[in-house]
Amino acid sequence: MITDGFRLGIDFGTSSTVAVLAGGDGRARPLLFDASPLLSSAVSVGDGAALFTGLDAERTAVASPAGLEANPKRRIDDGTVWLGEREHAVVDLIAAVLRRVGEEAARVAGGRCPGSC
Repeated sequence: MITDGFRLGIDFGTSSTVAVLAGGDGRARPLLFDASPLLSSAVSVGDGAALFTGLDAERTAVASPAGLEANPKRRIDDGTVWLGEREHAVVDLIAAVLRRVGEEAARVAGGRCPGSC
């Protein structure tokens, strides 16, 4: 995706997601999530049905293992999954991971690509 001179590349993987942001100067840099270029693709549901991603998802799952989907990409054909006490659309789980990437891209870009990265 290209916006305001920034280009964002995302590899949404089965167990990890990586992203690279290139600026107008052509320099490409990996986005970091919890000091790592690898963002766990895991998603978990916390209290109040909030979706957590990455390490936050894994930490939340310690208290509520039934609320974790470690590999949402593997469940894409299922349409929905049962997490915690309710059903969730798989597309919402994937969107949560991609939203986290977009938020980090916007932060690194100085807010110059909100909602577009």
